[in-house]
Amino acid sequence: RYPLDEIELPPLKEGDLDDTPPLAQDLVNTDWDKRVKETGQVKKAIQGYLASVSLSDAHMGRVLAALENSPYRDNTMVVLLSDHGFHLGEKQQWTKATLWEEATDSGLMVRVPGLTKPGQVCTHPVSLLDIYPTLVDLMGFQKPDHLDGQTLLPQLKDVNAPRGKPAIMALSGHVSVRTKDFRYSRYTNGSTELYDRSIDPNEWTNQTDNPEHAATKARLDAFLPAPEAMAKPVRNPRTSPRRK
Repeated sequence: RYPLDEIELPPLKEGDLDDTPPLAQDLVNTDWDKRVKETGQVKKAIQGYLASVSLSDAHMGRVLAALENSPYRDNTMVVLLSDHGFHLGEKQQWTKATLWEEATDSGLMVRVPGLTKPGQVCTHPVSLLDIYPTLVDLMGFQKPDHLDGQTLLPQLKDVNAPRGKPAIMALSGHVSVRTKDFRYSRYTNGSTELYDRSIDPNEWTNQTDNPEHAATKARLDAFLPAPEAMAKPVRNPRTSPRRK
């Protein structure tokens, strides 16, 4: 299904890690990247990833087809979510466990009979923490006060409806916040990254030292937990020592 001569490689930038903090580089297994390239396995690795996604998609199609042909088609809500994403060589990484887009993005699809419209795409970043308050709202239950997530009901009605909160993620004490136009990450030693995704969707240019974005950094940092509230980082035993 995915011939090697038709495999498209993801966009890459030479020296992409050069403007990232050392703690960000600690999360990258550059030895693995080197082995994949030296052994000529790049396209085969991507081929395997595509095959895995297609297999999952095919079986999910079987489940949805059974629902469509059942008496429960019009009174069953469907929420399909995935694990977080996977690098395919971007920033010299071939797995998960980073705070960049490739490793933090995940699939989320919702079908609510009588409410959602087919083929609609919401481009606002949301969190998997938002799923529970959304289901509570859809079922008409009383919502607990302690929830961190924010209901997606407005976006299910109108994919262009504004969001009140950005998406926040954490990894071994490192934290990141994602809005529609920016990603801001803060590592446990206080080093930071800032990407203007409106012009840099591949997160190639770290703007954290750009004085023009000082106000944006301060605004986004306010969404993150205080540094002293985060746990100390735990080195992933599968990763190599810091890139030199």
